[in-house]
Amino acid sequence: MKRLSQLLITLALLCISVPVFALDAPVLTTSTSALDVSMSWTAISGATGYMLHYAPNPYTGTDSIVNVDMGTDTSCSATLWDGASYYVAVTASDGSFGGESGYSNVGLFTIDLSAGGFENFAGTFTGNYMSTPFEYIVTQSGNNLIIIRAKPVATGVAYNGTVSGNKAIVETIIYGYYGGYSTWTKINDTTIEAYVNECKPTPYSTCGAPNGVILILNKQP
Repeated sequence: MKRLSQLLITLALLCISVPVFALDAPVLTTSTSALDVSMSWTAISGATGYMLHYAPNPYTGTDSIVNVDMGTDTSCSATLWDGASYYVAVTASDGSFGGESGYSNVGLFTIDLSAGGFENFAGTFTGNYMSTPFEYIVTQSGNNLIIIRAKPVATGVAYNGTVSGNKAIVETIIYGYYGGYSTWTKINDTTIEAYVNECKPTPYSTCGAPNGVILILNKQP
């Protein structure tokens, strides 16, 4: 009888210590691309809303946890900064008292541009070569890059290229009878080093000759 009583007490304690949730926990998926992080989670039957929970890595305690009401959304994305690192999890709720799920799997992501991947070159960049000010307007879609030289004014100058890691390789320049190439290397989020070689095609070809200019360009706010 004594053993049976001990067993019943043990089972009662286990029932108290293991919470019973009204809803299943979502399954969370995270991914990063350059400075962007994307998160999505499975929809839970009966859920009327979801809560996103995140905390910095390294974790500094419960006071560092931030809770964000996501409504009925099952995904979100954000643009962060190089070095950002967070733990994330999601819970589901049916809106009733105690009607919340347990935590999803805990995701961890870190933004690390040095690890490669596409980097955002888009923006307006300015710099000087000797006494000449240069201004380039850059747009990027995925790894496709278009650079327009706005200063010195040169309507029709378009650099078209691709981005790989922190370097853009520009393959063609269109400006009258000029052609050429350039490379753009992203030093950090606000600075680009551009090596530009504008040259004439045959019969006036100097393409490949070391007559390019190196510009340190700063991104304008």
